[in-house]
Amino acid sequence: MIEARSRERATEEKAERTAAGEERAARLARGEKLQGKVPAGPESVDETPASTDQHNYTDPESRIMKTGSGFEQCYNAQAAVEIESRLIVGQTVTAAPNDKEQLLPTLASIPLELGKPARNSKSDRLLGGQARRQAENILALWHLDATT
Repeated sequence: MIEARSRERATEEKAERTAAGEERAARLARGEKLQGKVPAGPESVDETPASTDQHNYTDPESRIMKTGSGFEQCYNAQAAVEIESRLIVGQTVTAAPNDKEQLLPTLASIPLELGKPARNSKSDRLLGGQARRQAENILALWHLDATT
């Protein structure tokens, strides 16, 4: 299992390095002056598992994440809450450790039957921490016609 995950990770890294190399070559072909050293190519990716790689056989979908008390095997849960009543109206659970990428999936978890908040009402607010300030999320919210 650990070997399979290591091979999968190596395949992804090779694809990323190949794409970065092609982009660098295209920029050179356009005559752009590139700074910094030439990044390592895909052939330098090691497919062998590191000695620190781990696998949880009990719950393989969970991930080791940094928490306030160190590192734990866990999930990342998000809740969409109606502000005034404090009722949970949507939720998501993921193995991704970064909350910034969870705003849109959490909003999408709110059932359509609950409707959309009325403009300029007290409940027409989005409290999303730092996630609501991310450029991708701002653009997506704008397209969803949500207000922040």
